[in-house]
Amino acid sequence: MANSTLIAVAWTGVSGSALITAAALFMHGIYVVLAVLALLFLYQRRPAGAAVLGGLIAAMCVLGTAAMVLQVGSTVFWLESLHSAAQNSTTASQVQGLEHTEDVMMFVEMLLVIANNAIADGLLIYRCYVIWAGSHQKVVILPVVLALASAASGYVAAHREFGARNSTLITPSDSRIFYGLVVATNLSLTLLTVGRILHTRRDLKSIGKTKFVARYNTAIKMLLESAVLYLVFSCATIFVRSLDEFDAANVFYGLNAPLMNIIPTLLVVRISLAAKRTSAVSPAFQF
Repeated sequence: MANSTLIAVAWTGVSGSALITAAALFMHGIYVVLAVLALLFLYQRRPAGAAVLGGLIAAMCVLGTAAMVLQVGSTVFWLESLHSAAQNSTTASQVQGLEHTEDVMMFVEMLLVIANNAIADGLLIYRCYVIWAGSHQKVVILPVVLALASAASGYVAAHREFGARNSTLITPSDSRIFYGLVVATNLSLTLLTVGRILHTRRDLKSIGKTKFVARYNTAIKMLLESAVLYLVFSCATIFVRSLDEFDAANVFYGLNAPLMNIIPTLLVVRISLAAKRTSAVSPAFQF
């Protein structure tokens, strides 16, 4: 006779993991296309720092794919566990074994997501560093500190959740800190980058060099659009994780992990496309 407890545990795992996998597969597919385009444009244009940017994008793609494979493996694991539970008698130790195995898989996946986010932050920090070329590059110290803090809080969240499983999700209070710091990092980088572009645009206008003004405006628009998109998704994730809607929280988790890669990569693609439409080189379109 099948063990009802094991079936319940396996079904919870299947439903939660399947939602995450479906959302993540959709977003990861979009990211892979963008990553290929970004690498192609960087190879064609060869802007300053192309090797660094290309390496970071490739690293994000590898880590994102590894996390995606692990997530698919988690879903397959739970499907097989559900099938086994429906066919065989089981014990309490087997239930604990399932939960422990899932803990290990999710912990490793979360570490991949944290590392992936750190690389994505690194790409944005590098962009900010390049735009602030000169004597003011120390402005990136704050974003670097925030990026390190977000990585540390993400590890703490994963460790607390997977050290003592209480649900199929990361501990809400811990994950809210992680996502909050990620948002703070991205906002600080966006404000610093936009501020520098605005300052440069003003200086050019003051000396009559207005031919780059429209391009600076386009660059600012791209930066703000990317920041708003990520801010909306992250705030929605924080809000949903504060509720008891586990299905919605799983969907947002699946969407947000690849989105960490999509935002900076999409920015590279859009800037590359904008740069290809002009023969002149503007500091706003350095990569």
